[in-house]
Amino acid sequence: MNEQSITSRFRAHDCARNTSAQNKRYIVPHILAARSPRDEGDLPNAVLQEPGKHWNGYQWKNDEGDLIFENREDYCDSQWASNLYANGDDKPKRPGKYIWKNCFVSTATDPYNAGMKWGTREWNVPHREFIDCDFFAIPREHGLYISVYEGTVVDRCTFIRMGSQGIQVVHRIFSDPPYSPTGDNRPYEAKPLHILKDSHFIDCADKGDRPSYNASYFNPGSPEFPGTLKVENCSFVANWDTPQGTYDSHSTGALVVAPMSNNPVLTDNFMELVEVKNCLFDFTDPNRSIVNIRSTDTIVFEDCTFIQRDTIRTAVTIDKPNGYTGDTKSKRIIIRNCIGIDAKLSVVLGDDYGDEVKHDLHTPGKEIVIDGETGMVLSERRIGPEDPEAHAAEIVALRKEYFGTDAE
Repeated sequence: MNEQSITSRFRAHDCARNTSAQNKRYIVPHILAARSPRDEGDLPNAVLQEPGKHWNGYQWKNDEGDLIFENREDYCDSQWASNLYANGDDKPKRPGKYIWKNCFVSTATDPYNAGMKWGTREWNVPHREFIDCDFFAIPREHGLYISVYEGTVVDRCTFIRMGSQGIQVVHRIFSDPPYSPTGDNRPYEAKPLHILKDSHFIDCADKGDRPSYNASYFNPGSPEFPGTLKVENCSFVANWDTPQGTYDSHSTGALVVAPMSNNPVLTDNFMELVEVKNCLFDFTDPNRSIVNIRSTDTIVFEDCTFIQRDTIRTAVTIDKPNGYTGDTKSKRIIIRNCIGIDAKLSVVLGDDYGDEVKHDLHTPGKEIVIDGETGMVLSERRIGPEDPEAHAAEIVALRKEYFGTDAE
């Protein structure tokens, strides 16, 4: 069975009754077993584009100017397996797309490289793609730390035991001394599109330098060029063996979409659409909301399963201010046919904790549309035949909420 047929069978709702250990193994071993052979050898450790020349001797692979690395297996013995430099203060445009296909990145096993920070660290990247790639046991920081000015695709990839984040996609146009005196990126010139699909994150953010969300998208759009992020057929599962951090937690969070430093404070929403479909979120004792999204016109959760174990935290938070959102507010939140186990969505209305409206994420066979400015339900409708089993689970959840018991 090939990887595409394996990933096409993933259904988040099938995982609702599993333990966290079962969900960690639900699909990733089958994907890894189906990978095509790879040749052991370094990925480009340092890439520098000189004016009028190819990048550091690497040749573009096709007429469109795409640079492609395929079938590589790199056991890193330094702080990164690959590094793409910004090319000076003027940050010239780079031709084509930069693509990795069927690449594997981990630490050197003899001796174990505990100093490794990133699978790849990249500044001023154009459109960036990772297809059929695996990132394993990177101890200190992230699988991917990429600063882009166009868009990204992460497709059929795995991120297992990243010390911090699996993915950090970021756009910074202001200086960030001493690392980036003139900013990391060219400004956007068109609306960016980011795709995260058929990818899986297992036990990330455990014991790293900067444990945070498994997939972080910071300024993946701007008020002038609002972005789109589509997350589909992915799983995010974490339950660390030993508690970590201030709260002695067993996990962090899955997904954040937020404006951050080294960019102007928002004057309008920076995202047109964040769409999350058929994704599993299974977090034990998390130290934050599983999903955190800000300043987006339309937010959609469809066919997703949210499992929160051993916590009373809100599972999904919309528009929690962070100093860079300005007065912006998300406009519309749609929850469609989701399963939520001890999981609620919070629409934050102001700057103070508690100024919020909460909604149940458990919506089998149902769609609710929520006003992002008021937190109120705009509409509610049935979207399919009622599932008696799901309805029974819904009743149990309501009993537990109102009466504090599972008894009939």
